[in-house]
Amino acid sequence: MATKKSKYGKYFMTEPIEIGPMLHVCGEKGCVGSRFSGFPIEMQLLCLSKPGVMIHAPHAHEVDELFFIFGGNPHNYFEFGAEIEIMMGAEQERHIVDKTTIIYIPAGVIHCPITTLKVDKPVQWMHVLFQGKYKMAKGADPSTHPKHSDRHPYAKADILKLRKGITKGIIGKGKVAQRT
Repeated sequence: MATKKSKYGKYFMTEPIEIGPMLHVCGEKGCVGSRFSGFPIEMQLLCLSKPGVMIHAPHAHEVDELFFIFGGNPHNYFEFGAEIEIMMGAEQERHIVDKTTIIYIPAGVIHCPITTLKVDKPVQWMHVLFQGKYKMAKGADPSTHPKHSDRHPYAKADILKLRKGITKGIIGKGKVAQRT
């Protein structure tokens, strides 16, 4: 662990965890990445453990985006136990993800909604948007996006418990809007 006098310790972000739980970092005010001028991405990693619709009407971004969808077993990311529907393009072309998949979404390509149809085993979802602050392309309805202030970090005491493997009373204690 870096000390306060460390030259490079400031670059180690060890607690970008939010209630959900999810790992999240971006350059928006109130997020750990905002302490760096020009933070380059908006990233989240979360576990999909039950069916449901991720928020957002169809939209596009002015930058590229990646979705990483992979099995929840850290020893075998190909152990995949879910079906996720992803709609692409203005024509809403339907795609079903039922195995570990990486999706490249070029700037300007419309995507969403995204619906987790079935979960037999939890899977991991990660997205990386290549801009530090989450923005949609012109013409999209930004009101469908949760404000960063609606996100809630875990308390330091809860993070210490999570590091010890204690999840009772912590996991599921709050709801976080999922972003895509």
